[in-house]
Amino acid sequence: MSKNVIIGAGLSGRGYLNRLLYLSKEETVFLDCDESLIRQLRKEPSYTIRFGSEREPLKVDNYTAYTITDERAITNIAQAERIFISVGADHVAELLPFLQAALQERDRRSLDILVAENGIQPSSPLAVLRSDSRIHLSEAVIFCTTLGQCDSLDILSENLDHLPYDSVALGHELPLYGFVQETHFSDLLERKIYTYNCISACIAYLGYEKGYTDYAEAANDIEITEKIKRIAEVINRCITTVYNVSMQEQTAFSEMAIRKFQNRNIKDTVARNVRDVERKLKPEERIRKPLSLMQEQGEYSRELLEVLAAALRYGMKTKELSQDWEKLVDFYTQGMCEEWKQVLHRCK
Repeated sequence: MSKNVIIGAGLSGRGYLNRLLYLSKEETVFLDCDESLIRQLRKEPSYTIRFGSEREPLKVDNYTAYTITDERAITNIAQAERIFISVGADHVAELLPFLQAALQERDRRSLDILVAENGIQPSSPLAVLRSDSRIHLSEAVIFCTTLGQCDSLDILSENLDHLPYDSVALGHELPLYGFVQETHFSDLLERKIYTYNCISACIAYLGYEKGYTDYAEAANDIEITEKIKRIAEVINRCITTVYNVSMQEQTAFSEMAIRKFQNRNIKDTVARNVRDVERKLKPEERIRKPLSLMQEQGEYSRELLEVLAAALRYGMKTKELSQDWEKLVDFYTQGMCEEWKQVLHRCK
């Protein structure tokens, strides 16, 4: 049994990464800045992961936990064989000073660091660590949905034990349950964002406008289902060209995403999936990048433009975005053809 550190004891870290480590009979140390969460983990010797009716619950008890400012956090980094980072892509850079300080206390043993975040090149803020010959820095991508339960460490999870990781960057195979070597990882990560995350956003913003609160119910709405299928058809054509994958493989990929979101066993909310709209509307993110790919390849999806409009309206309503529709559309349609811009302007 080797020692693994998971930085980030939230839903993905606790409910997914550590689930795979537990099933691999591995020891885990959680580090987190949330003092109340760490106190709860230190108080309770186990937590339960439930999978609806698809699988028996899993009681997880292979962990200890410390705040990231605890001196024992440094000690555990110094002793670890692997570090997994699950703090949100926007917070990875904040860990660099901590990791650099911890590595000063470490001997010459090698150390695997896997950044398990959903984003484009989420490990890039830590790239300077690659100059240390001890460090194998890589990335993993999470497809599994994990949801918390009020005032509890317990997790409700999708029944999926499959974690692709960049085996080329890591330089070796990980002997862990559910960890899958991926030799074209950056392509997989981008395909995931432009397929899975795009479809997720479509369901969320269209569902929000139709008044849904339950995410799976929105995903099963007949009108929304037809729209996401039409969007997926165009995305699939673009993806097969850009990433040189077969239409069969990409179609199966998008259909798996739709089935995942329509799974009523996962009690997700529309509110959780629409939040943080400004980040989701960045040029390389789940809505605008697929639109860019479509424009580059002479494709068109009125439905995906409708989703962009719905996201903008959500941002205006919640005051996360500007209240001026014309300026808002002009800003978020930069690089788009004039015809598409006019479609958005008329969607107010």
